[in-house]
Amino acid sequence: MNINEISSKEKTKNEIEVQKLVDTKISFISKPNEIQACTINLEDTDENLKELGLTKEHGNWYVKNRKHFPNPVNNNSVLIKYNENDIGHCSTEDFLAKYVNYEEFKQRNIKDIKKEDLESNKFEKQYTKYNNIYISLAESGTTLKSKEGNFSTQYGVIAVENHEGNHRFYEMETGTFLEKYMPDPMNPISTLAYSIIKELKEKNLDESKSTFEIYLNKFRHIDRDIRSYQEYFSEYENTLDLREKYRHANMLVRELQTMYEGKMKKLTYEDKLKMAESLLIGLNQNSDINDFERQLRIKYILLYLLPKTNNHQHLKGSVPKDTIIELAKEKELNIDEIEKAYEKAGNGFESLDEFSNTYGTIARSIRYMEDYKVAINSIIEEAIKNEQLTVEIRCSILGLKDKEGNEITGWDAGEYIVRVIEEIQTTKENCPKIGFTILGYRGRDWKPEEVDEHSRLTIELAKKYPNKKFSFDLAGPEDTGYPAIFFKDAFEAIYKYNETTEGEKIGITVHAGETPTYDEGKEGYYSVREALQINSDRIGHAVRAVDDLETLNLLKADGATVEICGVCNVLSIPINTENHTHHPIDELIKREIPITICTDNDSICGTNIINEYALLLISGHKEVASWDTIIKIARHGIECSFITENDKKEALETFEERVKDINHLLKTYTTIVEDTIEDIILKIESIFNEKDEDSENGDSLYI
Repeated sequence: MNINEISSKEKTKNEIEVQKLVDTKISFISKPNEIQACTINLEDTDENLKELGLTKEHGNWYVKNRKHFPNPVNNNSVLIKYNENDIGHCSTEDFLAKYVNYEEFKQRNIKDIKKEDLESNKFEKQYTKYNNIYISLAESGTTLKSKEGNFSTQYGVIAVENHEGNHRFYEMETGTFLEKYMPDPMNPISTLAYSIIKELKEKNLDESKSTFEIYLNKFRHIDRDIRSYQEYFSEYENTLDLREKYRHANMLVRELQTMYEGKMKKLTYEDKLKMAESLLIGLNQNSDINDFERQLRIKYILLYLLPKTNNHQHLKGSVPKDTIIELAKEKELNIDEIEKAYEKAGNGFESLDEFSNTYGTIARSIRYMEDYKVAINSIIEEAIKNEQLTVEIRCSILGLKDKEGNEITGWDAGEYIVRVIEEIQTTKENCPKIGFTILGYRGRDWKPEEVDEHSRLTIELAKKYPNKKFSFDLAGPEDTGYPAIFFKDAFEAIYKYNETTEGEKIGITVHAGETPTYDEGKEGYYSVREALQINSDRIGHAVRAVDDLETLNLLKADGATVEICGVCNVLSIPINTENHTHHPIDELIKREIPITICTDNDSICGTNIINEYALLLISGHKEVASWDTIIKIARHGIECSFITENDKKEALETFEERVKDINHLLKTYTTIVEDTIEDIILKIESIFNEKDEDSENGDSLYI
């Protein structure tokens, strides 16, 4: 459900045209642009300096391209080779600012270059320069704002949004665009838009304004809400409700998972990179699949490599099914009953209470303290395989027992889990950073004072371990349970601790806006408002926030991060998003409300963090569908995670290095569409009419 603000101020024609540019912009990425660089030692022989492409005049050394680089080089210069015939230079300081500390110059994503890597007088190492842009076609005569001032567009010119945003643009000729950029692998409409611009360039030779207007119209009428699953299940068109749309999109994600998980999951990160490169090269050389299929596969491979977080993951609901069954057998529980619970989970639930009952059936397998060690270890193992850089262990610490059936105090349970996390962090290779979230339950079937006890225990653990990160969550049914404000004393105790501690502060997250109603009859979005009133750092779900404009504005002003759990909110408990035609993620991103992608309950919901990203892309969320946006969301997942500040710093460093690796890998994505827009539409309409059901390598059915 989208909320549209209606302004009473009448917009001018130009303002309307600029808004059209903003509304119709589409993401693209630069073609691989490899450069080489080296430092200079002018004491070297003339012969060696000439081999670098330098010429000597009046005792000074120059690059041949004197038009752009008129000054002589010196020992503080860095030579930059763009190709054999194009060599430039800059000072070491400019090189560091422009190529290494690229954000200062708004260069963004110029990767793989470090000053200390450069050798004197040797062009040896290649570095990849990559960036992501948003473009649109502008109607002739539109006045646009740029950093340099206002300008009026001419027909046949592309408007490119500046990286700093604020609806500022600069001009680019179509030929320059085609030379430098290619479709964004995360954006299904980017390929279509590229084809339109390519045709425009060819037709524009007659300098006909009417020709440009035809292609302007084509560009603006591309369906920005295109959903990949519709190309596979075209007979359904737009008649499906949100849950059915996700169900069909999920079928595609499962096929992609079947195709690539076996090849990637158990590999180290370094070996995943090598495998991904091999797969991408193979895709580009495979003439048996069309560009649309190729793009879907590339999407999934890149998402597999993407460094990720999972900031909303309940322990008992996320332990792999095989581990749950093994634990159940040890306790001689009814395995058939557990299998039926998983089957029921696969079909979805009519209410959060029904979900909670099924959750309880599965969670009975995790009963003793030792079970928690097995459970946490299994979650960390899955996180490593899915390229997560952080994990938050989220659970209650009251009601645990030992194997003799003796009750364990909440303090002893908390201490035990801290020790388990410490052991895993010190012994497990490639272990992600781990935080510990202690969960209080708001359901009226539980004692409300246990929420206060969980809060107290969280504070006591934080006092004993000031250099570890703890956080507190309020979960349970919002519609039938106690409202968050009922537990204000529990939250105020944490605020008081955070104000005085010199150690790590306790993070706060609250399940809010998950259900259509709240506190036995109120609209669901009131739960989000209340979570903001108690100063939550993050909010779990918040899907009902989009039902109310004021709530959205409050959410944006507050800055709290929304924990998005797509599969759970749409497929597992569809009542949470009833009456929604789209998942709210688009509205949240459009309004610049920070989000993080999560799973909620991996095992019960039949999902993982890779599939959550893939499902959001394939089910057609235009605000998500760009590589740049995916990177920002994943990065913010670390920034908002409940881990120590030192761990966060290290995780962000690893994140940037791995994004650098993936951006370098993008050079293998070099397929440039040669078809006309009409050809592509015809191709899409005929996709997968012939399915290779006998394929033995998993390349069957929908992919």
